[in-house]
Amino acid sequence: MIIQGPEAGLSNQENTQNPEYEDTRYYIEHSLPEEFRNLPELQGNITTKKLAEFLAKKVREYIADTFFDQHLINYLNVFLNEFEFNGKAYDAPTILLHSIAVAFIARDFCQDKQIGTDEFYPRDRFSPQEAFVACLTHDYGKLDAKIKPIVNNSHPIWNGNSNLHALSLTPEKWRLIRQHPIVGANKINPLLRKFGVDKRRSRLILDACLYHQQYWCPSSKDLQSQKSYPNKKMKRNQIPLIDRVCILVDSYCAGIDPFRKFYQNLSSPEQMIKTIRQQSGPHFDSHLVGQFVEWLEAKLNITELEKEVMEIETT
Repeated sequence: MIIQGPEAGLSNQENTQNPEYEDTRYYIEHSLPEEFRNLPELQGNITTKKLAEFLAKKVREYIADTFFDQHLINYLNVFLNEFEFNGKAYDAPTILLHSIAVAFIARDFCQDKQIGTDEFYPRDRFSPQEAFVACLTHDYGKLDAKIKPIVNNSHPIWNGNSNLHALSLTPEKWRLIRQHPIVGANKINPLLRKFGVDKRRSRLILDACLYHQQYWCPSSKDLQSQKSYPNKKMKRNQIPLIDRVCILVDSYCAGIDPFRKFYQNLSSPEQMIKTIRQQSGPHFDSHLVGQFVEWLEAKLNITELEKEVMEIETT
C-alpha cells in the first residue's frame, strides 16, 4: 500500500519532490479524522488511487461496524462500488477522497456541537452517523456517465497523470456540472427505494445531495453567476439543516483539498476559517458558521491571540 524507495521505481529525492505524494500527505494531515490519520499504512508515500482504495476499504469497515442498518449499508456499498474500475483500480479517486473528508468532518462537527440532535422540525433531526451517510454521497451526481468524464479530463490527478494540464471547460460543460445535484438525486432515489431505506433517512440523504450547493442568502450577483443552485427561488428558511451543514463542511474541505489546485489556490485550514467568516450570511448560515469556526479553532489548537488576529483580518 505504501509506495516508497525502490518499490516505487523512484529515488528518495524524487519521492520527496513528487507532487502527487505531497498532495496525498497534505490530504491525510488535514482532511482525515485522527482515527485514520495515524494508521501505519498512511505514514509513507502513497499515490492518490492507492489512498482512495485503502480509505474505501476502511470506510466499508466503519459502516459495517457502526450501528447502520443493513438497508443503509447496502446503499453505501453501491456508492463505493461506483469508484471501482474493472474491479481493481479506483476511478476518479479524488471525488471519493473529498466525499470521505466531508462525511467525517460533518460527523465530528455534528457530534461535538450536537447539531441535529434537538431540532424542532423533524426534517432537521439526525444523528452524527446519519450526517456522515448523507454527506458521504452528496456528490453522487458527479459519477454520472456524462459528468464524470468532464471532471476526470479536467483534473490532472483525477485522471491519474500529474503531468497533464487542466482543461478549460466550455459553458455547456459547466452547465452539466451544475446539474450534478439533480442528477445525483435522480440516481440516489431509486437506490434508496430498492434497499428499503426508511423515509426519514431517505429524505436526509436526498436533501444533502440536492441542495448542498444552495447558498444561505445569495445576492443577486450570486444568482446571476449561478453560484447558488439548483433552486434560484429557494428561501433560506426552506433549506434543510443537513444542507446548511453540508455546504459549510463541503466548502471547507474543498478549500483545503490539494487535488483542486488546477482551478483554485490551496488554502490552509486557518485561511479557510477566514474565508468562511467572510462568507457568513450570503453563503453560509451565520449561526452554524459561529459553531463551526469555534469547533475548528479548538480542533486546530488556535490560541486566543491568533483568534483575535484572524478576526481583525476578516473585518
